[in-house]
Amino acid sequence: MTDPRPVAPLPRPTPAAEPGPLDERLYDLVEARFDRLIRDNPVLGTSLGLHRDDDLLGDGSREALLAELAADRTHLAEVEALDPVGLSPEALFERDLELHNVRRAIFDTDVLRIWERRSFALDVIGDSLFLLFVRDHAPLPERLETISGRLEAIATYLEEAKTRATVPQVRLWQEVELETAAGLPVFFDEIVAAGTGVLEPADRRRLERASETAKLAVELYATWLEGTLPGGTDEWAVGANDRTPWWGCAASTASAPTRSSNSDGSTWSRSTLRVRPSRARSIQVATSRPPSIRSSQTNPRRSRPRSTPIATRCFERAGTSSSAT
Repeated sequence: MTDPRPVAPLPRPTPAAEPGPLDERLYDLVEARFDRLIRDNPVLGTSLGLHRDDDLLGDGSREALLAELAADRTHLAEVEALDPVGLSPEALFERDLELHNVRRAIFDTDVLRIWERRSFALDVIGDSLFLLFVRDHAPLPERLETISGRLEAIATYLEEAKTRATVPQVRLWQEVELETAAGLPVFFDEIVAAGTGVLEPADRRRLERASETAKLAVELYATWLEGTLPGGTDEWAVGANDRTPWWGCAASTASAPTRSSNSDGSTWSRSTLRVRPSRARSIQVATSRPPSIRSSQTNPRRSRPRSTPIATRCFERAGTSSSAT
């Protein structure tokens, strides 16, 4: 886990016209989870415009990821324990969203387990540097200073990431990561070049040293990636048995009673659409090759055509999910 730093106050939703007694408790829980996520995943914070930990990469280890999973399970139980009757209609809607999102995160981490079968470490590193390099949220010298911090953290982060690979790795996914390994050193050089005439001599030397150390770490990691290929696997698809638990979670969220106010001030309750697991098992993911983050970004229409059912697209996205970013 990343050592905690001071947290800036986060905005809260506008209070409901008729707040429920449990509204603030719900928002406390949601805010605590959000802060944990950006604390333990600094790159997520950067992507959201929160720059508290721009010089950090976080903990890339299997242990840290499983700790996040345990924390999400605890959080889910706490949110489920909130009595819907004690929530305003607005907060009840927020509770449903939170339950859906956390159950989906747990499903991705604990059932799909893509993180266990492919490496995302170099993608995370590339994203972490690119976000700082191209966004002008701060002067360039300041951004290059935080980039130096992340470059210095790469060797440790890559060693931690190796601990996730406890099962045979999917060869095609690892080959994609090897392509990233080939391109990252060029990007490092571009970053160093951007510091010419901008950084003070000491800061420039730090950036250069960090870049060279990171290049060596990436080279060693690429060698490790190549070593995973002979004992790897070509099996990558999500089967029906893997999809069914998610539909069970979706159904339990969707079937939760909800209430709203009528114009006369009275309330009514209903149950939203229930998704039947039998229907979930019949859905087939319409793809002939392993899902790829790169292909989905460059040609989203091809990877998720309009004719594909919404539920199918959900599972295609699950196949390309990163985070437990």
